[in-house]
Amino acid sequence: MDDILVIGAGPAGLLAAWSARQRGATVRLVAAGIGSTHVMPGWVGVLQTDGDLFAALTEWIAGHPAHPYALTGLDALNGGVAAFREVCGQAGLHYVGDPASGSNFRLPTALGAAQVAALAPESFAAGDLRQRGDMLIAGLAGWRDFYPRLCAENLSRQGYPAQGVTFDLPEMRALSRFDATPVGLARLFDRPEVRERVAGQIRPRLDGAARVGLPAVIGYVSVAEAWRDLQDRLGVPLFEIPTLPPSVPGIRVFDAFKQALRQAGVPIFLDMTATRGIVEGDRL
Repeated sequence: MDDILVIGAGPAGLLAAWSARQRGATVRLVAAGIGSTHVMPGWVGVLQTDGDLFAALTEWIAGHPAHPYALTGLDALNGGVAAFREVCGQAGLHYVGDPASGSNFRLPTALGAAQVAALAPESFAAGDLRQRGDMLIAGLAGWRDFYPRLCAENLSRQGYPAQGVTFDLPEMRALSRFDATPVGLARLFDRPEVRERVAGQIRPRLDGAARVGLPAVIGYVSVAEAWRDLQDRLGVPLFEIPTLPPSVPGIRVFDAFKQALRQAGVPIFLDMTATRGIVEGDRL
């Protein structure tokens, strides 16, 4: 019999299962299906604040003694953040940010809104809107899931100078309208020749831009390699912007945890629904 049964395959369930296994418990995870990873933007929010995150958390806990942050404490929160970063890092997904000693990133969405995040993939960091410098937002011509000019216009209205452009990707024409998903495009960006073709179209249009934003499809298997390579080819900092679901950054997180759980000996059962619980004494 397992020590712990985790219900749900979202970020919380995946992290709970992995953390419990690291403490020596036997664990199994069941879920009706894949959780919210496939719709999450890829970053991790802790608390909405523009100032010092640790100070804001301390104040929040003092004013909300029944909140989970207060019940578990900051050490547990920081431990969870460290565990998340560790699992992702083992899969080559490097996250930046630290709730214990820093402040939130301010990152752009596909619509050009600004959202705060305590942790973000390193491929998102150059998009931090607290940084100065004009942005060039580039998207694929004909792709219906990301509109670079709309994103750039909304950013500019908020005081973040940006221009939107499109580039052509001949390989996209080979995809049917059903396959032109973020995942299909991310697999194309795993190919060096595709990245060179994209860079060759964007470089002449930089026009003094300090950084370039692309939809978050820069690689599916070789994520860090694809992002760094394209950034080097562009010659300016490059950042990813979340797209409509399915979210490639979220899928990357799910795959990282799935691999870590399997290596740790935690079985994952999908298409299973928990309907009720039976309590006997102090056991469920």
